[in-house]
Amino acid sequence: MTQPVRRPSARVVIVNWRQAELTIRAARSIREQLGDGDGLVVVDNASGDGSAERLRREGLTVVESSENRGFGAGVNLGARGMVEDVLVLLNNDAVAEAGFLERSEERRVGKE
Repeated sequence: MTQPVRRPSARVVIVNWRQAELTIRAARSIREQLGDGDGLVVVDNASGDGSAERLRREGLTVVESSENRGFGAGVNLGARGMVEDVLVLLNNDAVAEAGFLERSEERRVGKE
């Protein structure tokens, strides 16, 4: 009997700049898909509008950038110290459909 294959652990990074409510919606859409060993990090790109505090009140792990250096630098901040197997980027204006993380792994495996 074969054992089910567990998908690799994932770190999901969402970059925010002055759009806390959109970012919260994106985070909620992926949070319920996270399993043991997964992580969700929101990077606030120096919004200066209270976004970081609002995101923390939502229970999110927030890394604050001292200045807005753009999306790529924000992703790098969110990936710092990563121990998970794969890095998943989710735009803050996106919503992850149910099964998003599992389907992502199926596509990766299918292309090997």
